[in-house]
Amino acid sequence: MADEVTREISFPGIPQGIDDELKDYLLRMEEIIREIGIGASYLSDVTLQRFSTEGDGFKDEDDLVSDSDTAALSQQSAKAYIDAQDTALNAALVTANCMTYDGTLIYNGSAPSTYTDLNIATAASITAQKMFVHLAVKNTSATKRSYVFRTNGQSESGPEASSSGGGTGLVDLEQNDVGYVSLITDANGIIEWHEPLTTGNHMHITLLAWQKLQTQ
Repeated sequence: MADEVTREISFPGIPQGIDDELKDYLLRMEEIIREIGIGASYLSDVTLQRFSTEGDGFKDEDDLVSDSDTAALSQQSAKAYIDAQDTALNAALVTANCMTYDGTLIYNGSAPSTYTDLNIATAASITAQKMFVHLAVKNTSATKRSYVFRTNGQSESGPEASSSGGGTGLVDLEQNDVGYVSLITDANGIIEWHEPLTTGNHMHITLLAWQKLQTQ
């Protein structure tokens, strides 16, 4: 390998007419450069040998099953392993009935004037189930609006923006204001809602978080 590297590094030679001290210095520099070249070439060969194919120094395992304390892993394997752990953790949190943060836009349009079903489970691709949900409601119309939400099928009286039925109200949201409401869905993940004072206004509803509840 040393001969090969020597051939790759060429020098113009030591100029004539220089004193011996400078000549010795240049010769020594030439030797150092050749040594550096040999070392760099050797390290490059070792790196290629170690990390171009699987072996003692490199593993391409998505599950890291070998549990080696000396081998490096590929970038793809690291991402695959972390993604798998993240998926498993999310599944475990759902099973444990923990709060799941979501962020899905579940409605984008005009609010209905009478109580209308909103299937949160379907809109957010969640299994149909009874849930506690936390919603962000944004008024995107040009004028002040109010909205009312309740569990699907609920009919008892309660706080509301108007006198027609019971529910949880968000009153007087200005244009681009965001209000927050928390309530419980029915056993299929459905709530009811409407805008009781006016019709035809545009708004957004985002599911911020949800938690599975045990049915009675």
